[in-house]
Amino acid sequence: MTSITLYGGVNEIGGNKILLEDKGVKLFFDFGQSFSFGNDYCYGYLQPRSRIGLLDYFEFNMLPKIKGIYSSEELSACSGFPYTSPKIHGVFISHCHSDHINHIKFLDPKIPIHVGHGTKTIMDISEVTSAFADYGEEHNYRLFKSGDKVKVKHIVVEPIHVDHSIPGAYGFIIHTSKGNIIYTGDLRLHGPKGDMTKEFIKRAKEANPVAMLSEGTRVTEHDPEASNTSEALVESEAKKIISNAEHMVLADTAIRNIDRLMAFYNAAVKNDKFFVIDTKMAYTLDMLKDKIDLPNVIKGKHIKVYFRQMKSCTYIEKDYPLWERPYMQNMVNAKWVHRNQDDVVMAFNIYKLFELVSIRPKKNSDYIYSMSEHFLEGPDNAEALGVRKNWMEHFKFKMPEKNYAEIDNKDGTKEPVPIHKLHASGHMPKEDVMNMIRTINPDMVIPIHTQNPKSFGQFHKRVVLPEIEKEIKIR
Repeated sequence: MTSITLYGGVNEIGGNKILLEDKGVKLFFDFGQSFSFGNDYCYGYLQPRSRIGLLDYFEFNMLPKIKGIYSSEELSACSGFPYTSPKIHGVFISHCHSDHINHIKFLDPKIPIHVGHGTKTIMDISEVTSAFADYGEEHNYRLFKSGDKVKVKHIVVEPIHVDHSIPGAYGFIIHTSKGNIIYTGDLRLHGPKGDMTKEFIKRAKEANPVAMLSEGTRVTEHDPEASNTSEALVESEAKKIISNAEHMVLADTAIRNIDRLMAFYNAAVKNDKFFVIDTKMAYTLDMLKDKIDLPNVIKGKHIKVYFRQMKSCTYIEKDYPLWERPYMQNMVNAKWVHRNQDDVVMAFNIYKLFELVSIRPKKNSDYIYSMSEHFLEGPDNAEALGVRKNWMEHFKFKMPEKNYAEIDNKDGTKEPVPIHKLHASGHMPKEDVMNMIRTINPDMVIPIHTQNPKSFGQFHKRVVLPEIEKEIKIR
């Protein structure tokens, strides 16, 4: 018998945990953390006690109780759920976003975890640069690249690269005893590597799949990113904003969205400006330079590395960890940025706002928000946007003429915020998902990574709506 059971990613965006079983072989595809993880019982510093492993997680059903997948250390305090040797034969990770990978830290390190070369590099980078990156004990990692055929017992898994908002993303063609199954992972066509997604769709169609697990992040009637701006248009619009800027430009973007960083870098270069990044971004670009065509962060003409002031206030080498020190060759500080701010585009985020106290931006500087609009506007994000608004108004940043952020007031009115909105989603819009499914034409579609699975009925005659922990048989 061949079956699929979902332990996450059902009626939600993210948290993918997909179990495939075929003639006694069990494989997980992704093992991520949902965006709403723990919301019912956790708040701020009120979090499960890490010292006692999975006990708290099991108490509140934050993780599925599946025998033979968790490590003995994580189960040591769970008297009612004893450790057993691994009952699954491997885990395949589509990419390195938290909602697809974060819960591998709980898994038995004996279980092989198959990841792409790029994903493993990003994992290694994150463990250096982020205090929050925790992938657990040293796992039995096995690396793959696009086009490889990874055999696990009688099942063959074929990873095919796709375009997404992080490097090293893959979809999978899974060859089982009942036929081929497609798992899309997260993907898009409107990024700079859209041809990779086209290749995946072509290969998936040729596989004549019996089933397809399709992401549907933006399958909704009210898509907050409905403009579907491409990365090329982001770069073009950024170039215009920078060209019209009176003084410095701050670009608020994610550290691991390399396409977006490069869009701002290219826009800065075309305006003959310096692109200033922090040490974490410098390390990320430096570690990926052998896999992607990226600027030299130490010798590049238009790139500078911003160092924060440490306790000695002297910017001496011993103030910084070893991994940061190589970039001191191209170091700038707050005083340098202040003096040169008319010629600076600076990669930024909300956690660096206090650096503005030292930088002292001039009146009418520009702030660009370039991450998902899911995390900017709306009632769930009012507090963070309000903080940004206070900072922008304090330093008298320029109010854009169009595409500006808005904060929702309690009386139902909206208040403009001096922030440019400029973004391209990492996910396909509804129309592209529809066309992909119709092109691949599987016998059955299983919607995942979506809050609107019923909408998939518009795309295909046989849609199976998944339920959490309920087995779907592949006939």
